[in-house]
Amino acid sequence: MDIRSADENDFEELRSFYIIMNEVITKRHHNYHEENPYFPSDQMMLKAIKGGYQYIGIEDNKIVAAMMADHECDDSYMHAKWLVDAAKDEFLVLHALRVLPEYSGRGYARQLMNCVIEQGKATGQKSLRLDVLEGYEDPLRLYAPLGFQHVDTVEILYEDIGIPKRFCLLEKVL
Repeated sequence: MDIRSADENDFEELRSFYIIMNEVITKRHHNYHEENPYFPSDQMMLKAIKGGYQYIGIEDNKIVAAMMADHECDDSYMHAKWLVDAAKDEFLVLHALRVLPEYSGRGYARQLMNCVIEQGKATGQKSLRLDVLEGYEDPLRLYAPLGFQHVDTVEILYEDIGIPKRFCLLEKVL
């Protein structure tokens, strides 16, 4: 799989990719997206593309994996018990890591994560942070071997889910 930052020419395909992945997640986890099944929003994707932090994995001439890494986070991140003290511009927050089901099991999520880990180190970030909906163990199996540790559990209201839910906060010190 080739990994690169998405550009504006990738937007429509990326949007279709995330729509497919939201349908997959909703089928696997009933009512995961309560009100708005489309995450990330078009605005979030375009901002990530323009900022250079929307990563895509290409195989067979199509997007088969994607994720974002920026400094945007819920306010609860600022009050959590993180492993390292860092200002908002000193850590990256990972969002919307997805791999098409027919490409799963090939290590593509790990490849994307390793790419972002290297980018974080190269840009002097202190850590990588993310949240996982409490009770969803599959993502935790990916992150723990990469050095992520559970640091806190908080309630977050994300618009795409529609109601407050508990999330496990994870961090990898760089």
